[in-house]
Amino acid sequence: MGETCINHPDKAAAGQCAGCGRSFCHSCAMETPDGNLYCRSCAYSGAGVRKTGPGNMSILAFVLSIAGLGNCVTSIAGIVLGIIELRKIDRGESPEAGRKFARWAIIIGAVAFVLSVIYMILYAILMITGVG
Repeated sequence: MGETCINHPDKAAAGQCAGCGRSFCHSCAMETPDGNLYCRSCAYSGAGVRKTGPGNMSILAFVLSIAGLGNCVTSIAGIVLGIIELRKIDRGESPEAGRKFARWAIIIGAVAFVLSVIYMILYAILMITGVG
């Protein structure tokens, strides 16, 4: 079976969006002044040109999660931005290429957060016992 429309799963796809690459039917296609066909979301957002690399939010989420290895607050920010970016990618509002960055941001952020909590617990135990 062929691809179906992102908005109407019961309709066959008539083409792919030049902005996000998702499939759409005839009623969802929008032609912009540049002559390309876009889904509604990309046409309204002014996507214009298909982005080939990851979006800025997925890269920021990844960087914050790595920075979170020394600061649990930053890791939380990386996790939250990673989740937001994955949702935007699923809706076709961000480039698909950012999916790996967003997923890794969530994973690294979660590990960094857990390590920070373990470090704080160990530090508290050492302080209480007088070893540290």
